[in-house]
Amino acid sequence: MKIKITKLLNSKRRWCVCLLPLIFLACELPDYSGSKEELSFTEYEEFSLSSIKASSTEVAERINSSSFLRGFDVSTLYDLERYGASFYNNENKKEDMLKILADNGVNCVRIRIWNDPYNANSTPSLANYGYNTLEKAAIIGARAKSYGLKVWIDFHYSDTWAHPGQQLCPAVWDNYTEIDALAQAVSDYTEKSLAYLKANGAAADFVQIGNEIDSGMFLTSSKNKSAKVTAKLNTEELAKILNSASSAVKKVDKETEVIIHVANPAYYTRITELSGLESDNYDAIGISYYPCDNGREISVLKNSVSGIVGKGKKAYVAETSFPWTCEYVDGKNDDMSNTVYYTNDDSKGSSVAKATSNFSDVIKKYEISTKLHNGAKIINPIYENQARIIKTIIAEVAENGGSGVFYWGGDWVCTTDIPSSWENQTLFDLDGKVLPSIKAFSVKAE
Repeated sequence: MKIKITKLLNSKRRWCVCLLPLIFLACELPDYSGSKEELSFTEYEEFSLSSIKASSTEVAERINSSSFLRGFDVSTLYDLERYGASFYNNENKKEDMLKILADNGVNCVRIRIWNDPYNANSTPSLANYGYNTLEKAAIIGARAKSYGLKVWIDFHYSDTWAHPGQQLCPAVWDNYTEIDALAQAVSDYTEKSLAYLKANGAAADFVQIGNEIDSGMFLTSSKNKSAKVTAKLNTEELAKILNSASSAVKKVDKETEVIIHVANPAYYTRITELSGLESDNYDAIGISYYPCDNGREISVLKNSVSGIVGKGKKAYVAETSFPWTCEYVDGKNDDMSNTVYYTNDDSKGSSVAKATSNFSDVIKKYEISTKLHNGAKIINPIYENQARIIKTIIAEVAENGGSGVFYWGGDWVCTTDIPSSWENQTLFDLDGKVLPSIKAFSVKAE
């Protein structure tokens, strides 16, 4: 599929000084007063999103509680605004995306932090986006707090992306040769970072110590070469790193929840069974659950959440998403291949056909619509189904004792300067207007 570059509005900006405790931050804020340039917005039809039919009063109360997290990852927001993205509410008015989220049921935002993404000695990440510094996290976090949103900090402990296939040590820690020294560096960094956020009005309510650590942490050097010391899966070294990080979080604020995150839902046992990990030090396990990936049947989600809860820990879906379109729109899409396609060809990314199989047990229950595409039955990638998929995940997580769901990449629209492989999975359309699927975050149970 050929994809071209889109040009969104270049938002005006004003510079201000944010007066926050102890530290002054220069804040680059978008201008929400409107634009001289007119956009022709799509007018979306209203659709019905019924309430969740909970199996018990207890489950309904869990879903409807303000403590059940209806979360949204906003890690790219700072750079998106910097490079021209604008966001619009249901009335086509330009507005702070964080306010749009808060007005539509989101109660917590997730913000990743990389140690030093501008470090020339590290393996570079993709150009122009994702450079998530502590300072940017503080600015976005403080804005989120001003709208009453809670803040979940996602430490990657790397200068770039950390995930199952890539756990790079940040360049500044490359020369450590002993695990105790590396653990102390993790502790110091965690404590200082959280203290900085707290001093700047962005105190963390939840802290994720590592990102998708299915295989361990610090498995290679910052240049993706052999590391001098590692924290591999099922090792005392990994337990030391996690104990050190979690203790640092509790030192700053003992009420802050500590989450350990794995990508594969079934791998939660790699945490609960990790020898040497002090169970009292962490509070929850987060999992990634992408319906369009292999091995993500709804039963896997349910079994993992109930298994985590059965171990005495809170369970969260830390990342999920679903496409609202797989259609190419001339002049709107950018030049990066999107992650989710119609196709079944794995070389081109995930397929909505996989989601059809993964959700086969609940398609009728949650009123998810299907259609035929090239002779195959698929979940129709439309905003109505995007909302129903989110609703399904919220309902099934809650039914099995879980405590919240976070949507990943919902902000990642494409701009002239920032490409996106996720634009068809955002909660905003190709012009930055919020989609009707946002109502999934305010769905209630009965």
